[in-house]
Amino acid sequence: MLQASASRNARSRSQRAALATLGVVYVCLWAHQATNAGDSDSDNATLYEITAELKLPARGDYQRYNLAHEKRCLTRWQLHQFFPVLSHPALAMCRLGEPSVVGDKLNYSLECVLEHFATGAIVWETHGQDLVGRLDARLTASKRKFSQKVVAKPIEACFPYANYL
Repeated sequence: MLQASASRNARSRSQRAALATLGVVYVCLWAHQATNAGDSDSDNATLYEITAELKLPARGDYQRYNLAHEKRCLTRWQLHQFFPVLSHPALAMCRLGEPSVVGDKLNYSLECVLEHFATGAIVWETHGQDLVGRLDARLTASKRKFSQKVVAKPIEACFPYANYL
């Protein structure tokens, strides 16, 4: 009788351990799927036709313009970071802050290591299927303002590491 009771207790413990293991596996799978579902939009890459227009103030009344066109395969997150002027040495110590949504606009602040170096923000809007981003910034020391506008027209889904030039 004592042996039968010990056998039932051992079986009961193994069943509880198996259920606990299944519970942990279920929670892990659920958490993995939940995080992937939230990132699904940012993981999908799209081939965009991108136009970047840079406006720099010049001495006097004239402004200088720089216009660039290219096709790039980017995720939505990569596109939001895509402002060619941010790679300029004058902004090497700056990065984009956390995104915030205000109405139908997505905003990023320009954060620099030295706060007195530059200030600015990026605002992204949707115009039909096109995405339009605008960076407005000011170099604090020279008080010069500049802006860059990026218009991204989606073409088709793509593989993010392919070269589309």
